[in-house]
Amino acid sequence: MIPGHKDILAIVSPEFKKMFSGPKEPQVIEMSDISWNGFEKRLQFLYSTNVALTMKNISEVTRLTYKYQVSDCCNTCVEFLLANHLENDIIWMYQLALDINNDDLKNYCEKFISQNSKKLFESDEFQSCDQNMLKRILQMDMLSCPEIDVFHACLTWAKCACKRNESENVKQQLGDCFNLIRFGTMDTNEFIIHTLPYKDLFTREEYEDILYKTSVKFNHTPRLNPYLCGTKPKNTFYYPCMVTIIMIAHGSPSMNFQSPKMHIIPAIPGIV
Repeated sequence: MIPGHKDILAIVSPEFKKMFSGPKEPQVIEMSDISWNGFEKRLQFLYSTNVALTMKNISEVTRLTYKYQVSDCCNTCVEFLLANHLENDIIWMYQLALDINNDDLKNYCEKFISQNSKKLFESDEFQSCDQNMLKRILQMDMLSCPEIDVFHACLTWAKCACKRNESENVKQQLGDCFNLIRFGTMDTNEFIIHTLPYKDLFTREEYEDILYKTSVKFNHTPRLNPYLCGTKPKNTFYYPCMVTIIMIAHGSPSMNFQSPKMHIIPAIPGIV
């Protein structure tokens, strides 16, 4: 049992204030969602500005400060994370940012992921993350690696998931994440070469549809490379799916072609 002062707890935490303002004021509060050490650190925040945070207890303490709505303490935890994290902490930091709805931490993690995509995909932390985290990453519009690398990263993740879940169905492990791979942005030859060993992942209709779309770049907006683009996709005029088709008819007075030809000119960013 850890003793505490009800008046102090009620002042610094709206959640504690609500507990102590009811008709039956509790004398003992049971907390099953945190360790002894984690709650002890949390109480230190309430009584003192000097708290021994470590990368081992920071996740637990941060979640508790968020749960009990102690915003100053939560912000201090986020600042500590940003200053002391390692590369292999990014996945769980991103999950933490989503859980506590902290935009600063969330934006930092997304920027890190977008700038270090390939290295992140090769990490054990990525390969062991859950499907929801994989989905969040695949929904990002900015990654610093080609889409074919994203495809291979998803395959590696799915194979690891198969081992964890004692399954042999790779596509089942990917679930909706499979549809977030932007096959339509790949080069046709690239798509065929890299997917042929995994053709069983696709139905015949899916495979033919993707082949068509890779030939015209029709169905997907390419992810932007953060090192080649200074702004976020949503703030940029970009029309990657648009093409200009010029038909040069037989017998054109200006061109000496013997048969009709079709010229496809890729759309240019910023030009409609």
